[in-house]
Amino acid sequence: MGKGKSRSYPEKEKDSEVQRLKNALKRKDKEMEKLKSELRTYEAAFQKNIQFLKGKTKDLSLQELLDGAKKEQNLTKIEKVKEETYQEFKQKWKCFQCNTGIMKLTVMPRQDGKYYFRACTNDKCKHRTELKPFTDEVEMS
Repeated sequence: MGKGKSRSYPEKEKDSEVQRLKNALKRKDKEMEKLKSELRTYEAAFQKNIQFLKGKTKDLSLQELLDGAKKEQNLTKIEKVKEETYQEFKQKWKCFQCNTGIMKLTVMPRQDGKYYFRACTNDKCKHRTELKPFTDEVEMS
């Protein structure tokens, strides 16, 4: 056998690169069509919501709408402060035995005066403080 010329086929390499790019372009086109479809769906829902809100607020003035928005903001702030206070409360009165429950105050009126104790709210933990006389100095929270 003799020496033969080795042939290179650069055309096939170019063809495979072109095919790879065409496939990538098709994938991108499909993805774009899917996103366009989602956008049309969201726009339709948005338009329905706008029509609904216009119908509900037709009789309200601009000032009433602004006042409502301010009230909503104030309620959000109040809820945030309330949540922060609750978290502080939970941290302060956390049961030191199970570390999951909160020590709940229970006041018991008796013939010899009011007494109180604190018991853990965790069902699995039975920890509670001893019964003590209730005075004004006892922290309610």
